[in-house]
Amino acid sequence: MKFKKFILFFYFFLMIYKPEFIFIYPSVNTFFGILGLGFYLTRRTYRYQIISNSKAYYKPLFISYLLVVFICLFSIVINASVELHYVKYFVSIVLYYFMAYLGAWGFYKVYSEVTPKILINYFVAAALLHVGISLAMFANSTINDLLLSLIRVSKGEADVMDITLGSRLQGFGATFYTSGLINGYILIILAFTMYVESFSFPKKMIYLVAYVIIFVVGIMIARTIMIGGAIGLLVILYSMLHSGKDLFKNILIILFSAIFLVFVGIKFISASGIDFEQLSQFGFEMFRMLAEGETSSHSTDSMMNMYDVIPDNLKTWIIGDSQWVGKNGGYYKEVDIGYLRNIFYFGILGSLFFYLYNWVVLKRVVLQKNVFGNKSKIVFLTLIFYTVVLNFKGTVDLYYYILPYYFCFNKKLCYENR
Repeated sequence: MKFKKFILFFYFFLMIYKPEFIFIYPSVNTFFGILGLGFYLTRRTYRYQIISNSKAYYKPLFISYLLVVFICLFSIVINASVELHYVKYFVSIVLYYFMAYLGAWGFYKVYSEVTPKILINYFVAAALLHVGISLAMFANSTINDLLLSLIRVSKGEADVMDITLGSRLQGFGATFYTSGLINGYILIILAFTMYVESFSFPKKMIYLVAYVIIFVVGIMIARTIMIGGAIGLLVILYSMLHSGKDLFKNILIILFSAIFLVFVGIKFISASGIDFEQLSQFGFEMFRMLAEGETSSHSTDSMMNMYDVIPDNLKTWIIGDSQWVGKNGGYYKEVDIGYLRNIFYFGILGSLFFYLYNWVVLKRVVLQKNVFGNKSKIVFLTLIFYTVVLNFKGTVDLYYYILPYYFCFNKKLCYENR
Protein backbone atom coordinates (compact mmCIF):
# COMPACT_ATOMS: atom_id res chain seq x y z
CA MET A 1 0.00 0.00 0.00
CA LYS A 2 2.85 2.39 0.82
CA PHE A 3 4.40 1.74 -2.59
CA LYS A 4 1.06 2.46 -4.30
CA LYS A 5 0.76 5.72 -2.38
CA PHE A 6 4.31 6.66 -3.40
CA ILE A 7 3.54 6.00 -7.09
CA LEU A 8 0.29 7.96 -6.79
CA PHE A 9 2.11 10.88 -5.16
CA PHE A 10 4.80 10.88 -7.87
CA TYR A 11 2.06 10.91 -10.50
CA PHE A 12 0.22 13.73 -8.72
CA PHE A 13 3.44 15.76 -8.63
CA LEU A 14 3.77 15.22 -12.41
CA MET A 15 0.17 16.37 -12.87
CA ILE A 16 0.66 19.64 -11.03
CA TYR A 17 4.26 20.73 -11.72
CA LYS A 18 4.87 18.85 -14.99
CA PRO A 19 8.66 18.33 -14.98
CA GLU A 20 9.27 17.21 -18.58
CA PHE A 21 11.45 14.17 -17.94
CA ILE A 22 13.49 13.06 -20.94
CA PHE A 23 12.20 9.49 -20.52
CA ILE A 24 8.56 10.61 -20.89
CA TYR A 25 7.90 11.40 -24.56
CA PRO A 26 6.71 13.66 -26.10
CA SER A 27 5.46 15.38 -22.93
CA VAL A 28 4.00 14.52 -19.53
CA ASN A 29 0.57 15.82 -20.51
CA THR A 30 0.47 13.99 -23.85
CA PHE A 31 1.88 10.67 -22.62
CA PHE A 32 -0.36 10.31 -19.58
CA GLY A 33 -3.33 11.93 -21.33
CA ILE A 34 -3.25 9.23 -24.02
CA LEU A 35 -2.70 6.56 -21.35
CA GLY A 36 -5.64 7.95 -19.37
CA LEU A 37 -7.81 7.97 -22.51
CA GLY A 38 -6.92 4.31 -23.02
CA PHE A 39 -8.05 3.51 -19.46
CA TYR A 40 -11.21 5.57 -19.99
CA LEU A 41 -12.14 3.66 -23.14
CA THR A 42 -11.16 0.15 -22.09
CA ARG A 43 -11.88 -0.05 -18.35
CA ARG A 44 -15.61 0.53 -18.56
CA THR A 45 -16.39 -0.74 -15.06
CA TYR A 46 -13.94 1.68 -13.46
CA ARG A 47 -15.11 4.47 -15.74
CA TYR A 48 -18.71 3.97 -14.65
CA GLN A 49 -17.75 3.91 -10.97
CA ILE A 50 -15.55 7.01 -11.17
CA ILE A 51 -17.79 9.15 -13.38
CA SER A 52 -21.05 8.09 -11.71
CA ASN A 53 -19.62 8.95 -8.28
CA SER A 54 -18.04 12.25 -9.32
CA LYS A 55 -20.25 13.48 -12.20
CA ALA A 56 -17.01 14.70 -13.78
CA TYR A 57 -18.36 14.88 -17.32
CA TYR A 58 -15.95 16.22 -19.91
CA LYS A 59 -18.48 17.75 -22.32
CA PRO A 60 -19.33 20.91 -20.28
CA LEU A 61 -15.63 21.76 -19.96
CA PHE A 62 -14.75 21.17 -23.60
CA ILE A 63 -17.84 22.88 -25.00
CA SER A 64 -17.01 26.03 -23.03
CA TYR A 65 -13.71 26.21 -24.94
CA LEU A 66 -15.11 25.83 -28.49
CA LEU A 67 -15.77 29.58 -28.88
CA VAL A 68 -12.09 30.18 -28.09
CA VAL A 69 -11.10 27.75 -30.85
CA PHE A 70 -13.48 29.41 -33.32
CA ILE A 71 -12.11 32.92 -32.72
CA CYS A 72 -8.57 31.59 -32.76
CA LEU A 73 -9.10 29.96 -36.18
CA PHE A 74 -10.87 33.06 -37.50
CA SER A 75 -7.94 35.25 -36.43
CA ILE A 76 -5.45 32.81 -37.98
CA VAL A 77 -7.27 32.93 -41.34
CA ILE A 78 -7.57 36.73 -41.34
CA ASN A 79 -3.90 37.17 -40.41
CA ALA A 80 -2.62 34.34 -42.62
CA SER A 81 -0.79 33.00 -39.57
CA VAL A 82 0.42 29.51 -38.74
CA GLU A 83 0.50 29.94 -34.94
CA LEU A 84 -2.14 27.58 -33.60
CA HIS A 85 -1.42 28.34 -29.95
CA TYR A 86 -4.95 28.18 -28.53
CA VAL A 87 -5.98 25.43 -30.94
CA LYS A 88 -3.12 23.28 -29.62
CA TYR A 89 -4.16 24.40 -26.16
CA PHE A 90 -7.54 22.74 -26.71
CA VAL A 91 -5.76 19.45 -27.41
CA SER A 92 -3.78 20.02 -24.22
CA ILE A 93 -6.84 20.52 -22.00
CA VAL A 94 -8.53 17.46 -23.51
CA LEU A 95 -5.47 15.33 -22.79
CA TYR A 96 -5.17 16.77 -19.28
CA TYR A 97 -8.75 15.76 -18.51
CA PHE A 98 -7.80 12.15 -19.18
CA MET A 99 -4.52 12.57 -17.29
CA ALA A 100 -6.57 13.76 -14.29
CA TYR A 101 -9.00 10.89 -14.86
CA LEU A 102 -6.08 8.47 -14.61
CA GLY A 103 -5.11 10.19 -11.35
CA ALA A 104 -8.69 9.75 -10.08
CA TRP A 105 -8.44 6.05 -11.00
CA GLY A 106 -5.26 5.89 -8.87
CA PHE A 107 -7.03 7.49 -5.90
CA TYR A 108 -9.89 5.05 -6.40
CA LYS A 109 -7.50 2.09 -6.29
CA VAL A 110 -5.69 3.35 -3.19
CA TYR A 111 -8.48 5.03 -1.20
CA SER A 112 -11.67 3.82 -2.93
CA GLU A 113 -12.68 7.49 -3.30
CA VAL A 114 -11.48 10.98 -4.13
CA THR A 115 -12.22 13.65 -1.53
CA PRO A 116 -11.02 17.21 -0.83
CA LYS A 117 -9.43 15.98 2.42
CA ILE A 118 -7.33 13.45 0.53
CA LEU A 119 -6.46 15.89 -2.25
CA ILE A 120 -5.22 18.64 0.06
CA ASN A 121 -2.66 16.26 1.56
CA TYR A 122 -1.29 15.55 -1.92
CA PHE A 123 -1.31 19.22 -2.93
CA VAL A 124 0.59 20.26 0.22
CA ALA A 125 3.07 17.37 -0.05
CA ALA A 126 3.68 18.18 -3.74
CA ALA A 127 4.30 21.86 -2.96
CA LEU A 128 6.70 20.97 -0.15
CA LEU A 129 8.58 18.62 -2.50
CA HIS A 130 8.74 21.32 -5.14
CA VAL A 131 10.23 23.97 -2.85
CA GLY A 132 12.48 21.35 -1.22
CA ILE A 133 13.92 20.30 -4.59
CA SER A 134 14.40 23.97 -5.48
CA LEU A 135 16.41 24.53 -2.29
CA ALA A 136 18.51 21.41 -2.88
CA MET A 137 19.30 22.49 -6.45
CA PHE A 138 20.41 25.91 -5.20
CA ALA A 139 22.52 24.46 -2.39
CA ASN A 140 24.32 21.79 -4.41
CA SER A 141 25.51 22.24 -7.99
CA THR A 142 25.83 18.45 -8.45
CA ILE A 143 22.17 17.93 -7.55
CA ASN A 144 21.26 20.88 -9.78
CA ASP A 145 23.13 19.47 -12.78
CA LEU A 146 21.82 15.95 -12.19
CA LEU A 147 18.16 16.96 -11.98
CA LEU A 148 18.39 19.35 -14.91
CA SER A 149 19.93 16.57 -17.00
CA LEU A 150 16.77 14.54 -16.44
CA ILE A 151 14.34 17.11 -17.83
CA ARG A 152 13.78 19.10 -21.00
CA VAL A 153 13.63 22.89 -20.66
CA SER A 154 12.82 25.43 -23.32
CA LYS A 155 15.49 27.77 -24.65
CA GLY A 156 13.78 30.70 -22.94
CA GLU A 157 13.77 28.92 -19.57
CA ALA A 158 17.40 27.88 -20.00
CA ASP A 159 18.43 31.46 -20.76
CA VAL A 160 16.65 32.81 -17.68
CA MET A 161 18.15 30.03 -15.53
CA ASP A 162 21.64 31.00 -16.68
CA ILE A 163 21.00 34.66 -15.88
CA THR A 164 19.48 34.04 -12.43
CA LEU A 165 21.78 31.19 -11.34
CA GLY A 166 22.94 31.83 -7.78
CA SER A 167 20.62 34.76 -7.17
CA ARG A 168 17.25 33.01 -6.72
CA LEU A 169 15.63 29.59 -6.56
CA GLN A 170 14.54 28.36 -9.95
CA GLY A 171 11.92 25.71 -9.37
CA PHE A 172 11.71 22.21 -10.81
CA GLY A 173 9.25 21.51 -13.60
CA ALA A 174 7.23 24.63 -12.96
CA THR A 175 9.71 27.50 -12.86
CA PHE A 176 9.54 31.20 -12.01
CA TYR A 177 6.10 32.75 -12.68
CA THR A 178 4.35 29.41 -13.18
CA SER A 179 5.75 28.17 -9.89
CA GLY A 180 4.42 31.25 -8.10
CA LEU A 181 1.01 30.80 -9.72
CA ILE A 182 0.74 27.13 -8.68
CA ASN A 183 2.08 27.50 -5.16
CA GLY A 184 -0.07 30.59 -4.55
CA TYR A 185 -3.13 28.64 -5.67
CA ILE A 186 -2.22 25.75 -3.34
CA LEU A 187 -1.92 28.16 -0.41
CA ILE A 188 -5.39 29.52 -1.15
CA ILE A 189 -7.05 26.10 -1.26
CA LEU A 190 -5.12 24.99 1.83
CA ALA A 191 -6.40 28.04 3.71
CA PHE A 192 -10.01 27.39 2.71
CA THR A 193 -9.73 23.68 3.49
CA MET A 194 -8.55 24.58 7.00
CA TYR A 195 -11.52 26.95 7.22
CA VAL A 196 -14.12 24.41 6.09
CA GLU A 197 -12.85 21.18 7.61
CA SER A 198 -12.34 20.18 11.23
CA PHE A 199 -8.79 19.05 11.97
CA SER A 200 -7.01 17.94 15.12
CA PHE A 201 -4.54 20.23 16.89
CA PRO A 202 -1.44 18.44 15.45
CA LYS A 203 -2.91 18.34 11.92
CA LYS A 204 -3.70 22.07 11.95
CA MET A 205 -0.23 22.83 13.21
CA ILE A 206 1.34 20.70 10.45
CA TYR A 207 -0.72 22.50 7.82
CA LEU A 208 0.17 25.91 9.24
CA VAL A 209 3.90 25.09 9.32
CA ALA A 210 3.68 23.74 5.75
CA TYR A 211 1.89 26.93 4.69
CA VAL A 212 4.70 29.14 5.99
CA ILE A 213 7.42 26.96 4.44
CA ILE A 214 5.75 26.95 1.02
CA PHE A 215 5.15 30.70 1.25
CA VAL A 216 8.61 31.76 2.42
CA VAL A 217 10.62 29.44 0.17
CA GLY A 218 8.19 30.05 -2.71
CA ILE A 219 8.90 33.80 -2.57
CA MET A 220 12.52 33.00 -3.36
CA ILE A 221 11.38 31.24 -6.57
CA ALA A 222 8.75 33.74 -7.70
CA ARG A 223 7.34 36.73 -5.89
CA THR A 224 4.02 36.08 -7.62
CA ILE A 225 3.26 33.69 -4.78
CA MET A 226 2.73 36.69 -2.50
CA ILE A 227 -0.71 37.26 -4.02
CA GLY A 228 -1.98 33.77 -3.23
CA GLY A 229 -0.08 33.71 0.04
CA ALA A 230 -1.60 36.99 1.22
CA ILE A 231 -5.12 35.86 0.30
CA GLY A 232 -4.66 32.55 2.09
CA LEU A 233 -3.18 34.22 5.16
CA LEU A 234 -6.22 36.48 5.47
CA VAL A 235 -8.51 33.44 5.23
CA ILE A 236 -6.52 31.54 7.89
CA LEU A 237 -6.44 34.46 10.31
CA TYR A 238 -10.14 35.19 9.84
CA SER A 239 -11.16 31.55 10.29
CA MET A 240 -8.95 31.04 13.34
CA LEU A 241 -9.77 34.29 15.12
CA HIS A 242 -13.52 34.10 14.46
CA SER A 243 -14.04 30.50 15.49
CA GLY A 244 -15.90 31.04 18.74
CA LYS A 245 -15.25 28.17 21.15
CA ASP A 246 -12.07 27.12 19.24
CA LEU A 247 -10.47 30.56 19.51
CA PHE A 248 -8.13 29.64 22.38
CA LYS A 249 -7.07 26.40 20.65
CA ASN A 250 -6.37 28.28 17.42
CA ILE A 251 -4.28 30.90 19.22
CA LEU A 252 -2.23 28.07 20.73
CA ILE A 253 -1.81 26.52 17.27
CA ILE A 254 -0.50 29.81 15.87
CA LEU A 255 1.81 30.29 18.88
CA PHE A 256 3.28 26.76 18.82
CA SER A 257 3.65 26.86 15.03
CA ALA A 258 5.54 30.15 15.26
CA ILE A 259 7.87 28.81 17.97
CA PHE A 260 8.51 25.62 15.99
CA LEU A 261 9.24 27.54 12.79
CA VAL A 262 11.64 29.95 14.47
CA PHE A 263 13.53 27.16 16.25
CA VAL A 264 13.74 24.80 13.26
CA GLY A 265 14.34 27.67 10.84
CA ILE A 266 17.38 28.92 12.75
CA LYS A 267 18.76 25.38 13.00
CA PHE A 268 18.19 24.70 9.29
CA ILE A 269 19.72 27.98 8.10
CA SER A 270 22.85 27.46 10.18
CA ALA A 271 23.27 23.79 9.18
CA SER A 272 22.31 23.89 5.50
CA GLY A 273 25.06 26.16 4.25
CA ILE A 274 22.60 27.83 1.87
CA ASP A 275 23.20 31.52 1.24
CA PHE A 276 19.80 32.71 2.47
CA GLU A 277 21.03 36.31 2.57
CA GLN A 278 21.48 36.18 -1.21
CA LEU A 279 18.10 34.53 -1.71
CA SER A 280 16.32 37.01 0.56
CA GLN A 281 17.67 39.91 -1.49
CA PHE A 282 15.54 38.64 -4.36
CA GLY A 283 12.56 37.25 -2.47
CA PHE A 284 12.10 40.14 -0.08
CA GLU A 285 13.39 42.91 -2.35
CA MET A 286 10.01 44.61 -2.38
CA PHE A 287 9.85 44.89 1.40
CA ARG A 288 13.44 46.10 1.62
CA MET A 289 12.85 48.78 -1.00
CA LEU A 290 9.64 49.93 0.66
CA ALA A 291 11.52 50.24 3.95
CA GLU A 292 14.10 52.38 2.16
CA GLY A 293 11.39 54.56 0.62
CA GLU A 294 11.78 53.15 -2.92
CA THR A 295 8.72 52.27 -4.99
CA SER A 296 10.26 50.56 -8.01
CA SER A 297 12.58 47.70 -8.91
CA HIS A 298 14.05 46.26 -12.08
CA SER A 299 11.30 43.65 -12.42
CA THR A 300 8.43 46.05 -11.73
CA ASP A 301 9.91 48.67 -14.07
CA SER A 302 10.27 46.04 -16.79
CA MET A 303 6.66 44.91 -16.29
CA MET A 304 5.30 48.47 -16.33
CA ASN A 305 7.22 49.23 -19.53
CA MET A 306 5.30 46.43 -21.24
CA TYR A 307 2.07 48.30 -20.63
CA ASP A 308 3.35 50.98 -22.99
CA VAL A 309 3.23 48.45 -25.83
CA ILE A 310 -0.41 48.39 -26.92
CA PRO A 311 -2.09 47.64 -30.28
CA ASP A 312 -2.06 50.56 -32.69
CA ASN A 313 -4.91 49.45 -34.98
CA LEU A 314 -8.55 48.41 -34.65
CA LYS A 315 -8.08 44.98 -36.23
CA THR A 316 -5.54 43.93 -33.59
CA TRP A 317 -7.79 45.18 -30.80
CA ILE A 318 -10.75 43.15 -32.10
CA ILE A 319 -9.25 39.86 -33.40
CA GLY A 320 -5.52 40.20 -32.73
CA ASP A 321 -2.46 39.48 -34.89
CA SER A 322 -2.53 35.71 -34.29
CA GLN A 323 1.07 35.87 -33.05
CA TRP A 324 2.12 34.29 -29.77
CA VAL A 325 5.88 34.00 -30.28
CA GLY A 326 8.11 36.84 -31.50
CA LYS A 327 10.62 36.66 -34.33
CA ASN A 328 13.49 36.05 -31.91
CA GLY A 329 11.67 33.14 -30.29
CA GLY A 330 10.59 35.17 -27.25
CA TYR A 331 7.30 36.87 -26.49
CA TYR A 332 5.48 38.59 -29.34
CA LYS A 333 6.16 42.36 -29.06
CA GLU A 334 8.41 41.44 -26.07
CA VAL A 335 5.26 41.47 -23.93
CA ASP A 336 4.29 38.70 -21.49
CA ILE A 337 1.50 40.55 -19.66
CA GLY A 338 -1.47 38.17 -19.65
CA TYR A 339 -4.13 40.58 -20.86
CA LEU A 340 -1.95 42.21 -23.52
CA ARG A 341 -0.53 38.94 -24.79
CA ASN A 342 -4.03 37.56 -25.35
CA ILE A 343 -5.19 40.75 -27.04
CA PHE A 344 -2.21 40.64 -29.40
CA TYR A 345 -2.97 37.01 -30.15
CA PHE A 346 -6.75 37.02 -30.76
CA GLY A 347 -7.99 40.42 -29.67
CA ILE A 348 -10.58 41.47 -27.13
CA LEU A 349 -13.11 39.08 -28.66
CA GLY A 350 -10.94 35.99 -28.20
CA SER A 351 -9.83 37.17 -24.77
CA LEU A 352 -13.41 37.51 -23.55
CA PHE A 353 -14.23 33.97 -24.68
CA PHE A 354 -11.07 32.63 -23.03
CA TYR A 355 -11.94 34.31 -19.72
CA LEU A 356 -15.50 33.00 -20.05
CA TYR A 357 -14.03 29.51 -20.35
CA ASN A 358 -11.99 30.16 -17.16
CA TRP A 359 -15.21 31.24 -15.42
CA VAL A 360 -17.12 28.14 -16.55
CA VAL A 361 -14.38 25.75 -15.40
CA LEU A 362 -14.16 27.27 -11.92
CA LYS A 363 -17.94 27.49 -11.61
CA ARG A 364 -18.40 23.89 -12.72
CA VAL A 365 -15.71 22.45 -10.45
CA VAL A 366 -15.91 24.63 -7.33
CA LEU A 367 -19.42 26.06 -7.21
CA GLN A 368 -21.67 23.44 -8.80
CA LYS A 369 -19.89 20.54 -7.11
CA ASN A 370 -19.97 22.42 -3.81
CA VAL A 371 -16.33 21.47 -3.21
CA PHE A 372 -15.97 23.71 -0.15
CA GLY A 373 -19.45 23.35 1.31
CA ASN A 374 -21.22 26.60 2.15
CA LYS A 375 -17.93 28.44 1.52
CA SER A 376 -17.85 27.32 -2.12
CA LYS A 377 -19.16 30.63 -3.45
CA ILE A 378 -16.49 32.69 -1.70
CA VAL A 379 -13.81 30.22 -2.85
CA PHE A 380 -15.10 30.50 -6.41
CA LEU A 381 -15.05 34.32 -6.28
CA THR A 382 -11.59 34.27 -4.64
CA LEU A 383 -10.15 32.11 -7.43
CA ILE A 384 -11.76 34.37 -10.03
CA PHE A 385 -10.15 37.35 -8.28
CA TYR A 386 -6.82 35.48 -8.18
CA THR A 387 -7.08 34.85 -11.94
CA VAL A 388 -7.96 38.46 -12.69
CA VAL A 389 -5.05 39.83 -10.65
CA LEU A 390 -2.44 37.41 -11.98
CA ASN A 391 -3.37 38.19 -15.57
CA PHE A 392 -1.85 41.63 -14.98
CA LYS A 393 1.48 39.76 -14.78
CA GLY A 394 1.15 36.70 -17.05
CA THR A 395 -1.35 34.33 -18.63
CA VAL A 396 -3.42 32.28 -16.18
CA ASP A 397 -5.58 29.17 -16.46
CA LEU A 398 -6.37 27.32 -13.23
CA TYR A 399 -7.89 24.39 -15.16
CA TYR A 400 -4.70 22.36 -14.74
CA TYR A 401 -4.73 22.72 -10.96
CA ILE A 402 -8.43 22.75 -10.05
CA LEU A 403 -9.37 19.73 -12.18
CA PRO A 404 -8.44 17.04 -9.59
CA TYR A 405 -11.37 18.37 -7.51
CA TYR A 406 -13.70 17.66 -10.44
CA PHE A 407 -13.31 13.94 -9.69
CA CYS A 408 -14.24 14.22 -6.01
CA PHE A 409 -16.46 11.33 -4.92
CA ASN A 410 -19.69 11.85 -3.03
CA LYS A 411 -23.27 10.74 -3.39
CA LYS A 412 -24.35 14.31 -4.05
CA LEU A 413 -21.73 16.82 -2.97
CA CYS A 414 -18.06 16.86 -2.05
CA TYR A 415 -18.97 18.39 1.28
CA GLU A 416 -22.37 18.46 2.89
CA ASN A 417 -23.70 21.98 3.32
CA ARG A 418 -22.91 23.28 6.77
